[in-house]
Amino acid sequence: MYARVGNYGKAREVLEKLTELNPDSYAGFYYLAKLYQEMRLFDAASAAFEKALALNWSPMLAHEAAELYVQEKRYPEAIALYGRILEEDPADERARSFLANVYFRQGEVGKALAEMEKMREISANPAKIELAIARILLDADRRPEAVTRLKALLKEDPQSDAARALLILAYYQQGDLAAAKKLLRQVRPPSPAYEESVLMLARILQEEKDLPGAEKALRQAMDDKQHRRLNFYVALAMLYAGEEKIDKAHGVFTKAFA
Repeated sequence: MYARVGNYGKAREVLEKLTELNPDSYAGFYYLAKLYQEMRLFDAASAAFEKALALNWSPMLAHEAAELYVQEKRYPEAIALYGRILEEDPADERARSFLANVYFRQGEVGKALAEMEKMREISANPAKIELAIARILLDADRRPEAVTRLKALLKEDPQSDAARALLILAYYQQGDLAAAKKLLRQVRPPSPAYEESVLMLARILQEEKDLPGAEKALRQAMDDKQHRRLNFYVALAMLYAGEEKIDKAHGVFTKAFA
């Protein structure tokens, strides 16, 4: 009650006294851990979580403690807790995903990928896990492997906007702009990725100094009355402004906000 009204000092005094008088109070140590966490006393919070876990182990509490360890970059302790959770329930996707993330933060990409592969084998949505694996590969600068996986995903599900977007990013990072443009042109309305695809296509064409091509891509999108977006006008106006065609830029802005 004291914590709810911001009186952390009094709440701390009460809970510390409670746990001193009753060192077997799971609730006392749990709420003390949460209070310390709110007060940003992370070492004290960790110690209180450990006492609570020793009194009454539960995966839910272990997740809370592990997230605190990750926040404080105490990765070995987080790994130990996630490992114990997974010993009890190998199908806990949340724990395995977080464990993979901790390994990745430590630079242990191989271990992170191994955990994700295990998760894919038992997941009800393996395509989602495959996307996560591709993201890890991209973040680890292993783009050819990411491209291979993403192309396979798109072959299996040509409507996967998420796989297409990630593959476009992979091609772009590799410098394969032709492949990126080809995929961008395949994105059509009413796909949620349509607006960003048009804008990215225009940006790539501008990078290639193909300003007429960028203008054409934006104008074609603007001609579609049902799916035109304000950002198409803004991008075209900025393109004209960059070429010092101020009158044209002003004309586009005027149409956009008419």
